[in-house]
Amino acid sequence: MNVTHSNTATPVHLSYCTNVHAGKTWSEAFDALQEHVPAVRDACTARAADDAFGLGLRLSFAHLESLEDHAHFERFHAWLKAENLYVFTINGFPYGAFHGETVKADVYRPDWTEPERLDYTRRLVSLAAKLDNPEHKITISTLPGTYKEWADGASEAIASHWLDCVVHCLKVQQDTGVEVSIAIEPEPCCLLETADELVEFFARWIQSDAACRQVARRAAVSQQEAADAIARYLGVCHDVCHSAVEFEPALEAVQKYKLANIPVLKIQLSSALRLSPADVGARAALAEFDEPVYLHQVVRRNGQGDLQRYTDIHEAMSKDHDLTAEWRVHFHVPVFLDAMNAFGTTQGVLADLLAAQANQPITTHLEVETYTWDVLPDAYRNVAMADAIARELDWVQLQLRVASSLSAA
Repeated sequence: MNVTHSNTATPVHLSYCTNVHAGKTWSEAFDALQEHVPAVRDACTARAADDAFGLGLRLSFAHLESLEDHAHFERFHAWLKAENLYVFTINGFPYGAFHGETVKADVYRPDWTEPERLDYTRRLVSLAAKLDNPEHKITISTLPGTYKEWADGASEAIASHWLDCVVHCLKVQQDTGVEVSIAIEPEPCCLLETADELVEFFARWIQSDAACRQVARRAAVSQQEAADAIARYLGVCHDVCHSAVEFEPALEAVQKYKLANIPVLKIQLSSALRLSPADVGARAALAEFDEPVYLHQVVRRNGQGDLQRYTDIHEAMSKDHDLTAEWRVHFHVPVFLDAMNAFGTTQGVLADLLAAQANQPITTHLEVETYTWDVLPDAYRNVAMADAIARELDWVQLQLRVASSLSAA
């Protein structure tokens, strides 16, 4: 849905990521979409009844293979039209299963050193162009290269594959008129965790003369056209939870991307757990969130401002004995919560970024991403999923409206 609440006329789109819905096969995923998406749309109180509703669509490799079949695609496309829905962004981060079984670090497999990841993403680009939308612009978010434990010697292969994606995106737009861009999503304990790391990687591997020559040669264009294509088709997906876990000031991170000429193609609106301090009571409450499906990285900051990273909650619990430090935990919690029972959230970081977005759009694609609904402790799952997602979207719209009103005053 369009949520343009600024002094500019730039259309800004808001939705939620459908990776919250389970579905190993496309048939199961489509059933879930048909059950939940209209319910979420209709429960959004801030949406006009006749407004088209945007989707942040999650497609695994299995879903993609099914949708490449003409009959499956036409049925899905017809449903989108009948329900007044459109796709403006796709989550191409998890390649395989994402619910009901252990995911943990396997969410990064295959990583960007592997041809399977390149093939999957290029095919997503081609499918996205077929989905299209009125603005002929779609973003696809993806993992930040690889898991840090696997990253030695991986940068060159990762960069080469990303540049191959640029070539494919350029060809797709030439053939279809649809601009599909790849948004790299920094995440704790990955090759690219922070804005600084992504900016440095781009300067070394993506924006170099050698990278431009590579794209120019493969796409049969001039070096300047290659540089323009890199800047158009390759950017960042700024996940607010991930950035907050890293103790990054949100606006500073966004400014670093801008200064480095890296477009913020998409912002994932999300909130993390915050233990300040991570004392005995807070840790006891956190134990409920130490579940077996997803990786929940922890970053600890002590009184001197030093950071220590742990790959999961149980590792931080067993190794970190500083009861005065602050912990940020990569566990996506509903964005409308400013506190939990025994600790807080990083909602304030998200609110600040939304205020800046309302003043002057940072991006045109906003996507609420709280995929952990199934593994939240029971105390936080006391309403229907559709109602909770709609409440998140309404909360975001309220933040944008309030900030826009204050700016105009």
